[in-house]
Amino acid sequence: MFPTLYYTGNGLYLTEHSSRNTIERNSALTWAVGTTCMIVGGVVMLFTIKPPTEVNANLGNLTGAMNVTTADRDFRDYANSEIRLMYGAFAVVSFMSNLIFVFIPTRPVSNSLAAVNRRMERIGFGEQMLKIGRALVDHRMIKMAPVFCFVSTTTCFWIYVYPTTLAFTAKLSGYVYLPAYYSIVLGFGDMLMGFVIMALSKRIPNFAQMPSLIVGAVLYMVAMVLALVSTPAWSTNTPNDDPTMWLEPSFELALLIALLFGLADNCINTSRTVLCALCMPDQRAQVFSISKFYQSLTASILMFVAPWMSVPMYFGLIAVNGVAALVLYRRVANKTRRIERKITVASKEAAEASVHPAPIRATLGSQDKDLPIIDNS
Repeated sequence: MFPTLYYTGNGLYLTEHSSRNTIERNSALTWAVGTTCMIVGGVVMLFTIKPPTEVNANLGNLTGAMNVTTADRDFRDYANSEIRLMYGAFAVVSFMSNLIFVFIPTRPVSNSLAAVNRRMERIGFGEQMLKIGRALVDHRMIKMAPVFCFVSTTTCFWIYVYPTTLAFTAKLSGYVYLPAYYSIVLGFGDMLMGFVIMALSKRIPNFAQMPSLIVGAVLYMVAMVLALVSTPAWSTNTPNDDPTMWLEPSFELALLIALLFGLADNCINTSRTVLCALCMPDQRAQVFSISKFYQSLTASILMFVAPWMSVPMYFGLIAVNGVAALVLYRRVANKTRRIERKITVASKEAAEASVHPAPIRATLGSQDKDLPIIDNS
């Protein structure tokens, strides 16, 4: 519940403090800053992961580890002082987050995408539910559903599935710090792509929409191909030492895949956020809520079917989902730009008419004369 509320509020705040010219830059920056948590989390893991002991070093692989008795296994025991330190750090970060929230600007920028509703225009809970229902069956939201599901399937794979395969692949079992470095590299890639999109969106119109999604999909599929050919198929669920399709799993290859995942993640999420802010201007809150609804629903379904999913199955699912997302995203984005052009033309015509009003012409006898415009104000 709380992530959904946060995402919806974050999306609306972003539109209130962004114009049409800055929404792409701000979306990329917001996602880049948000994924610094991956770097911080990786650094924390570096200090909390217990170094391998001599018992584990002599095991050689996970197959031997599964035959060791419980008494011989190596567990990480946290002292009470360490637990207090970790939760104390969480409390400090939460307090600082709320403090920042209190002091962030509340007045929208000029030419804001979203005008702040006046109190008299606010509607009740029942009307809000009706608006969500109408938005849910809108043809634009139906076309955007594969995009929201694509965000979910890609996120689930890089945050849950692939790290599990790293832990369950016997040839990588000795790299106890690999999850920490994986998190740091992925966060770095996400931040790097955020700055790249910020720079390119200033030079290429609408770069953070369809072009960004294409770049993200290509980068993600390259990473998925590398994961497919270098990971045992059932390392998603079971510790094993099965052969791979082609490449041997390695520490360096895992970090390369993490970097590609990070680069692609910012592209995909930025393009999703930008179109959510633009496609239905009168129902932005509902659009952001529906986006998170599809994302959460897809993630829940994947968690239920995960025990029966192998790496090739995930590859096929994400590939099909990605193609559908690209095709339907383009249709919604093109229609949104056509509507924006019509609004822009109408606004310019209205502005010109107000600055240079057309004179009233009347026929007096055989001569046409311009009658003066009388200002009664």
